[in-house]
Amino acid sequence: MKNVSNKLSYFAVSIIMGAIIISFVLTGFTGLGSNAGEVASVDGTPITAREYNQALQFNLDRYAQMFGGKSLTNAQIKQFKIKESTLDSLIGQKHMLNFANELKFDAGKEHIKEEIKNYEYFQTGGKLDVNKYKNLLQANRLSPAKFEEDIINQIKSNRLQNLLSSIQDSKSATENIMKLREFKLITTAVSFEKEALTEFIPVDKKKVTEFINDKGKEAILKSLYRTYESEINTKNQMAKNDKKVKAEKVLAFDKVKKDLAKKHIQKTMRTELTTLTEDLKKNLSAAMESGNSRELKKLAKRYNLNLNEKYEMGLFNLRYENIEIKQDEILNLAKNKDTKTVVTVDNPNNFALIKLVSTKKANIEDEALKTAIKGSTARNGQILRNSIIDYKNKTSKVLTNPNIFL
Repeated sequence: MKNVSNKLSYFAVSIIMGAIIISFVLTGFTGLGSNAGEVASVDGTPITAREYNQALQFNLDRYAQMFGGKSLTNAQIKQFKIKESTLDSLIGQKHMLNFANELKFDAGKEHIKEEIKNYEYFQTGGKLDVNKYKNLLQANRLSPAKFEEDIINQIKSNRLQNLLSSIQDSKSATENIMKLREFKLITTAVSFEKEALTEFIPVDKKKVTEFINDKGKEAILKSLYRTYESEINTKNQMAKNDKKVKAEKVLAFDKVKKDLAKKHIQKTMRTELTTLTEDLKKNLSAAMESGNSRELKKLAKRYNLNLNEKYEMGLFNLRYENIEIKQDEILNLAKNKDTKTVVTVDNPNNFALIKLVSTKKANIEDEALKTAIKGSTARNGQILRNSIIDYKNKTSKVLTNPNIFL
């Protein structure tokens, strides 16, 4: 027997799973009967209170499982917008059903009978038990006609989804996409944060001493120490969960005040920072253009730069140390196999240099290609479904009960 979830939507499955008693203690949804009335309509196709209540309960149960089996409070239901998302999902389903009707999809009586016969919930000894079928529907206050109408609608929706999901990418297109995704640029890359260079600005010891002894600077020093203390404590908290982070001892004020004063003074030396930055940019560019690896390493060590002489960069992620690289320039290097030109990124916060060393093409295995082609059907189906719903949302008349979210 086919998987039940492929045959019925979750709210239809909930009907045949057994007698469902919906409690509204948590949802706070009142003003509509649990079995009659409409909460919304989509181009005249109703969303009944029963459908909404069952879909809402399904979502509440799902969230409760995420919270360890604990039921959600009214505040949490509002916070996660569960009622709104439930209705949006049902509206989307009605859009798809209406679209299936526009395409003249249908389900014959024999098809419907076969569907019902296959549900083990209605079977006794492996065969359809008519009395069991009627009694189970009656327990849920559903008539056979209404239940069969739900099945017809689900068959229509499933046929439409199967059609949308039958479209797959061609072998050549899939292979080209995979090659592009796996294609790598092997580069030499170096970068730095401009503000981080302040620590390399030389400061006269006399100037530091004068700052410390200036009573007018005492409040600044105390503030700097509190910041230092907070940073170390935060780092130590991280060290508890990350072995790569080393814990540090918070030093007394007197032991760090000179260092704090020096760093503060360095940050105020903007002209000196500009000069240092420009000199470093010039020296790095010269070393990169000439291929002087030794000089690059020397500068990187001296100024604590981010240097990687074999950095792999993908075509869909043209970044280095979270610095976005100019797409056109880096792609031109790959296209022309240009290993001489240096791409420069110079923005208010960062500076980076990128130089192509070589390229690495992907070796696409047959099985990986087959899997990707097969996977494209689900992706294309979802894209088409979303497109239909987006279009329907713009062109359809959707009416909702104003009390539904109270």
